[in-house]
Amino acid sequence: MTMEDNRWIPVTFAVDEESGKLTLTCHLPEEGERILTVDDYGYISIGEQCCDDKGWYLDDGGDWKDIVAWMPLPEPYRENSCERSRYGG
Repeated sequence: MTMEDNRWIPVTFAVDEESGKLTLTCHLPEEGERILTVDDYGYISIGEQCCDDKGWYLDDGGDWKDIVAWMPLPEPYRENSCERSRYGG
């Protein structure tokens, strides 16, 4: 993952004029991908992108229509041998 991958991706929609149905028009995470989401109140959550016969949803109970942006989780921290020796480890 690069630093560029760690940026918020705005969530955008299109509205079908006949049905009024919302369709996501932004890049979405892969199924099973763990992500950070932020809603319009500024609350940040960690969720997983899921899909079933009803469509896409987040496992934390979040609804895409309430999300304003998302980003992939960063890679987990991994200590390397140089850092350990620098701190006396």
